[in-house]
Amino acid sequence: LAGTPTGNGGLPAKWIQTLSSFVDEGGGLLTISGPGGYASGGWQDSGLAPLLPVRIDPDGAEKDDSASLLVVLDKSGSMARPAADARSAKGMVSGVADLMLGGRGQGSKIQVAAEAAAATMDRLRDHDRVGVLAVDTLPYWPVPMVDATARKEAQKKVRRIAAGGGGMYVLTALDAAAEAMQKEDAPLRHILLLVDASDAGEQTQDTYGSVRGALERAGELRREGITLSVVGLGGETSRDSDFLEQLTQNGGGRLKLTPDIRTVSALFTQEVERLVGSAVHEQAPIHITVTGWHAALQGLDVRNAPQIWGWSDVLPRTRARTVLSTPEGTPIFAVWRRGMGQVAAWTSDDGARWARRWPAWSQSATFWTQAARTLARDKGSDDAPLRLEPVGDQMRITLEATDDLGRPEPIGTPDLVIMLDGTPIATPTMQLAAPGRLEGTWAPPAGA
Repeated sequence: LAGTPTGNGGLPAKWIQTLSSFVDEGGGLLTISGPGGYASGGWQDSGLAPLLPVRIDPDGAEKDDSASLLVVLDKSGSMARPAADARSAKGMVSGVADLMLGGRGQGSKIQVAAEAAAATMDRLRDHDRVGVLAVDTLPYWPVPMVDATARKEAQKKVRRIAAGGGGMYVLTALDAAAEAMQKEDAPLRHILLLVDASDAGEQTQDTYGSVRGALERAGELRREGITLSVVGLGGETSRDSDFLEQLTQNGGGRLKLTPDIRTVSALFTQEVERLVGSAVHEQAPIHITVTGWHAALQGLDVRNAPQIWGWSDVLPRTRARTVLSTPEGTPIFAVWRRGMGQVAAWTSDDGARWARRWPAWSQSATFWTQAARTLARDKGSDDAPLRLEPVGDQMRITLEATDDLGRPEPIGTPDLVIMLDGTPIATPTMQLAAPGRLEGTWAPPAGA
C-alpha cells in the first residue's frame, strides 16, 4: 500500500479486513506513507493501524507539544482586490487553486485569506490555542488568543475581516503579536504571517525613523522561543522577497512565496501540520540511520543512501524491529511478525516528495526487491513456522519467527482458531515462551 487513504473514496473496510486475514495467514504486506497514507489518510481509525510495526500518534497525545498559533493577516488596501486577479507565473489563472476552493474563485483577497485562517483552526488539536491578528498601518484583533475548542465562534469572527488602507507595517504586526504571545505558556509558540511580498513596510526601522525594525524584532522573538514563518504573496523577483527571506531566517521559520492567494489555504495547512506534528514531519534533508539488520539491506551501502526531506510522525512498537530511523529515533523502515505473516512500514514516501532522490539511487531497486522478497509468502517451503506435536493427551502448538540468518524476530500474538469440518472448536491462547517463539496447548476432543 503506497499513500493509500481509508474511508470515503479510499480503501474500503472490507478490503482492509481481507488484508488483515491475508497477513495473519502468512502473507506479506509493505506499506509506504505519503500524502494519503498513515495519519494523513486516516489509518489510525481503521483496521490497518493494528497491522503496522509502528504506532500512529496523529494528535501528539504522547508528547508534551501543545501549541499556540497566531495567524497575522495583511489587511492593507491591496487585499481588497478580487482574488480572481491572482495569476500564475505564466499569466494563467490557477485551476488547481479553484479546485482547492471547491470551484469557488470569487471574493476579495482578504476574504480568501480569512477563509484560509479559519481553515487552519480545524487542523489544531483541542489542547492548542489560536488567535488571528489583522494589520495594515494599525493592528486589529478579530480573534484574541483563545482555546482551539472555541474554533467555531472564532471562525465566524475571522470571516468578517475587511481590508483597510495603506500598506502593511510588519514591525507593528510583530510588536502586537509579541505582546500576545509572551503571555502564552505552550511549549510551541508560532506566528504565521501573510503579507504582500511587494508592500512590506517597517523593514529596518519603524514609521518614526527608529533603527529598530522588523528584522530585529523577529530575532528578539526567536530568542524568547517564539518562531515566525511567512507566506508572501508574490515570487522570488518581488520587491520585498529578500527581506521576507531574512525575516524568516531571523524568526526561525520558513518562507513560502505564491503569486496566487488561493493557494494560501494549502500553505497554511502545511505549516500548521509541521507545527503540531499532526501527521507529517518536514524539514531540511537528513541522513537515515541504520538501527537494525534486515534482509532488505543485504549488500547495500545504506549509510550513503540519499537524504530524505520528510516522514509520517509515528512511534516504534515494542515488539517490532526498527531497521532505519531518523537521527532522533523515529522509525523510517520497521518490520515485525503479525500472526504467521510479516508487515513492513516505510514511513517516508515513494519518492514523489520526501524521498525524491531515492528513485535515482543506484541501489534503490535492490532495496525494494529484497524487501518484497523477504515479506512474500514462501510457497516453495514445506517448513511452516506453526508446529503441532503431541505431549501426553494434549497437543503443543509452537509458532516461531526468525530472520534469514535464523535469528529470533519480534512476533505479535495472533488469534489462533482450530477448525473441525469447517466449525471452530477451540481458540488456544498463545504465550511468549522465548524471543521469537510463541507456545500454547490444546486438548483435542475424543475422535478428533
